Amino acid sequence: MRGFSRLFSASVLALTAGSAFAQTAQPVPSGTSNTQARPSIDPDEIVVTARRREESLQTVPVAIQAFSSQQLQQRGVQDLQDLSSTVAGLRFGSEGGKNGTNISLRGLSRIPLGEGVPAVVTYFADIPLAGEGSNLPTYDLASIQVLKGPQGTLFGQNTIGGAILVTPQAPTYEFEGYVEANYGNYDYRTLEGAVNVPIIADKVALRAAGQVRRRDGVVKNLSEGKDFDDIHQDSVRASLLVEPSDVIRSLTIFDYFKANEQVSGPRIFGTNPNTNGLSVFLDPQIAAQYAAQQDDFFSAYSTPSIPRSANRKLWGISNNTSVDLDGVTVRNIFGYRKVFSDQRIDSAGLNPVYLPNFLRPAFGLPAGADPFELILLDASQIIDRRYISNELQISGSNDPGTFDWIFGGFYYDAKSDGPMGSSFRAFVPAAAPRSFTTAHVASKSYAVFAQIGYEFAPGLKLNAGARYTWDRVRGCAGSVTAGRYATSAECETQAAADLIDGTGIIRTKSNKPSWTLGLDYQASDDVFLYAVTRRGIRGANINTPLFESPFTTGDPSACGVPAGTGPCPDLRPAQTTGPEQITDVEVGGKFAFRSGEAHGRLNVAVFYSKYKAALQFANVSGVGIPTSAPDQPTNTSVGVNVADETIYGIESEFVFSPVHGLTFTMTGAWTSSEIDKVVAPVVPGLNVAEEGITLPTPAFAGSVAVNYTAPLGFAELSVSADYFYTDKFGGSSGKNLPSYELANGRIDLRDIGGAGVDLGVFVRNIFEEKYFRSPAQFSPSFPVNVGYVGEPRTYGVSARFRF
Repeated sequence: MRGFSRLFSASVLALTAGSAFAQTAQPVPSGTSNTQARPSIDPDEIVVTARRREESLQTVPVAIQAFSSQQLQQRGVQDLQDLSSTVAGLRFGSEGGKNGTNISLRGLSRIPLGEGVPAVVTYFADIPLAGEGSNLPTYDLASIQVLKGPQGTLFGQNTIGGAILVTPQAPTYEFEGYVEANYGNYDYRTLEGAVNVPIIADKVALRAAGQVRRRDGVVKNLSEGKDFDDIHQDSVRASLLVEPSDVIRSLTIFDYFKANEQVSGPRIFGTNPNTNGLSVFLDPQIAAQYAAQQDDFFSAYSTPSIPRSANRKLWGISNNTSVDLDGVTVRNIFGYRKVFSDQRIDSAGLNPVYLPNFLRPAFGLPAGADPFELILLDASQIIDRRYISNELQISGSNDPGTFDWIFGGFYYDAKSDGPMGSSFRAFVPAAAPRSFTTAHVASKSYAVFAQIGYEFAPGLKLNAGARYTWDRVRGCAGSVTAGRYATSAECETQAAADLIDGTGIIRTKSNKPSWTLGLDYQASDDVFLYAVTRRGIRGANINTPLFESPFTTGDPSACGVPAGTGPCPDLRPAQTTGPEQITDVEVGGKFAFRSGEAHGRLNVAVFYSKYKAALQFANVSGVGIPTSAPDQPTNTSVGVNVADETIYGIESEFVFSPVHGLTFTMTGAWTSSEIDKVVAPVVPGLNVAEEGITLPTPAFAGSVAVNYTAPLGFAELSVSADYFYTDKFGGSSGKNLPSYELANGRIDLRDIGGAGVDLGVFVRNIFEEKYFRSPAQFSPSFPVNVGYVGEPRTYGVSARFRF
């Protein structure tokens, strides 16, 4: 398989260099509520909304991959995380635990902190989602679009790496629906369905959908307790479409998701011997556990005395209303979302480890004859936040279609909605109490934007846009209450006392422009060329709590392991983070070809980016700050602007159908990330040096997929197979996770006997590849490196009834 991956890479490169095929592929319904006047689109073309209006994929100057609901099923995409093996260069990680989604694209990602903001923003029904609520199930969708590169002008400043647009299936004026059930190994069970009800003909329609997913854990727990990476999820969605006249369209969507699950499987990736004064006792125990784990790759340890869980509850309501006034469309998009996440993780990935009894006094324990259990890492976090957004757009075009425009404003307000914070223990006896740090961060963003397109010569068009954003961030954090998380009001009261206890108010702000400027040329019906330069901004933010005690302000002897044996870091230079900036140039071509029955398409994009003041993750778990410190950093980590980078690469998508019913798809993404320099501030003791900079995107990732459909008389046969390969990719602290490859397959019989019944069989990870999908704990100052294990081979059967 490894040899084939290299052959695959070379073949994609050759096709990219020498082919000019393209496909008039299955349409991807947009499901958008944008009714702006536009030229008619061939119904066989792929429709995308990368510029907030419906356009053909082959005539929009943005690198995009788009998928219909049928294509998502063929590729086995059950939630957005599965896009990692479908979209070349896109990665969904979970370094901050199962609930903390981290999406990377084109060398950009989010640092694994609660206050971190994504580089790739997920939009659900045109509403931006927070990182903790962005891994959604993919049932009853119209389409998913992955936009690559900065999208800051029309989708907001934090989209420095790209955007993922998730469009649920909109109501129609036909009574229809479906019911689907799946069953597979590891007792995998799903039940989903949707029903579409016209209430008033051509005026009002309702669509209700839902899904239940269950599965046992797929990573064996070598300690006591449940296996890791189970599935226990419930989802519902209701969409109401109201069109009282030809010019008014209003779509309201309510969605709800709940998950109560075990955490991801934390498997030992490697060890860091001699990291502290306890290594002489710990290293042999860690090495023994690491050796024992080699017998079963899909396995992990966890301290039995500490319950582990990953619970989420997300819900939201959105309204998208547009009014079409003689070619001018006024559109308002309102969203309210609630995100609750409660997880307790063990990213040490170890069975209990012990220290000899003579060390008891050094840890404040009474004398005893037996060794005592040491907790290397015990972390938990509760996030309870609500998000309000509102966007007003006014758009239109002239009658010849040579000039189009859009302008508007955007408002975003996020704040806590209940007790929040984190609890962390490291290098302490198992009997040591948990310390709770509260962190409440409120952020507001205001923006105005405008973009125009002007065709000043036949086929040659100028596109220019700008956005100006004002960000305000305010946080209250600290050890406010003993034994529990505190509310925002309790934190504010404690901060007002002005004690040196780590509880206080932290503020920052930034005002920055983002822009786009480009030319595109429709050379012929089958050739579209473009060049664009863009500026993207990710706004300033804060690290919490308030760093003010001796433990975080450089005391020479208040820290260390055991406590009081070493100097403390001075974290005050890292109290706030500055904005990050990326400026890119992208040149692309989209080509189509048809010769008789054979047809295809080739889309290629080349990009070059300058990334300034890149935010990096710095874990303080190994620098000796005692867990009793009142200003222990939230999630034991801080973010610091430390690097300037140059990122460049090439991406391609090649789709070819030589005969009716047979389609081949190849994708490839080559990305090079280079560190230009490491810049201040660098906090002494955190080891944020050039060799510790994380470059998250693999140098190469790509896929090959084939689908064959043919009528059998009594049904339609569909056979799908896909193969994915990725080079090694960034973990954290400059370490990489190894390359891997996955192969998946599916066979379906559709519309059996004309009765609307579909039957299918599927298998994922056919060759049971052993791979890590995400880092868990990578720090040179911690005695063990840990990664989250990918899924083993899974398979099952599917049945769907459409009515």
